[in-house]
Amino acid sequence: VNEKDAATKRKRILCLGLFACLVAIGAGVGGAFAAAGNRPAKYPDCHVGDPSSIGDGKCHGGEYNSEECGWDGGDCIEFNTEYPNCHVAYPSWIADGECREGAYNTEEC
Repeated sequence: VNEKDAATKRKRILCLGLFACLVAIGAGVGGAFAAAGNRPAKYPDCHVGDPSSIGDGKCHGGEYNSEECGWDGGDCIEFNTEYPNCHVAYPSWIADGECREGAYNTEEC
């Protein structure tokens, strides 16, 4: 099986309605999705808008960075260790080289 065929088999595209398309990677880093509720099978109590973001290598904030979601499939463990009192919507913006205002520019972050 060539690399292209293997990638095609791993991807499942589910289009729900006209504007909502979800790309589910069956054997991806975040794991397969549970049959009911579009939740990552590895995290059955994780309820997020885009389950394919779990474990994608980028720390997402909010409900993704929770115990139920495995701290975003492990993506937020380093952030949570380095910035335990920093609570922002986009953790990946911390220490990204850009100066931001508000909660991003605080001692905690």
